[in-house]
Amino acid sequence: MAPLPMARLSQLGQSTRLDATSGLATLNTPLLDALSAHPLTVALPLARLLATSPDRLQVVEGLALAQRLAMANRRQPNAVLNTQLNSLFMATSRFHRTPDPLIQVYLAGFYRYLSGKAAYGPLLELFWQNAQTPDTVRRQWPYNPNEEIGGSMLEHAAGRVTRQLLGQLSPETPLPLEPEV
Repeated sequence: MAPLPMARLSQLGQSTRLDATSGLATLNTPLLDALSAHPLTVALPLARLLATSPDRLQVVEGLALAQRLAMANRRQPNAVLNTQLNSLFMATSRFHRTPDPLIQVYLAGFYRYLSGKAAYGPLLELFWQNAQTPDTVRRQWPYNPNEEIGGSMLEHAAGRVTRQLLGQLSPETPLPLEPEV
């Protein structure tokens, strides 16, 4: 019998490896698959883990799991999971000013799939923080976290514009095919 999902949360980060050259993380995909199959069971314990864990790799893999939970909620919305994702968002607030580019990438990946506008401010803050980081420091990073952060910001902005446009159109309004003269 497989261990309960909550018991397996403690395994996050234990098998995660960082490539010394590229700086890319290799995550424990089977563990993430097993945990993400139980979103309503793991979301709140994951929030507690992310709020307290000092382990960088555990945080990275936890953020990857949070992203999967948010993606599942976007595909098939669930009011209970949405509330739990808000708890996850609050737990991740301690990373809003992290200088760690790896955590920034996975945090932005999670925020990309959150509903609502609360995630936009922290993304903008990270983007600005990185812009203020000296080039000598940024050149040491194996990749540019602002690519993921910027992509997440653009997705939030595009979603907002889409909602505004759809709200302005009634179902009877035909879409214009040519500009009016």
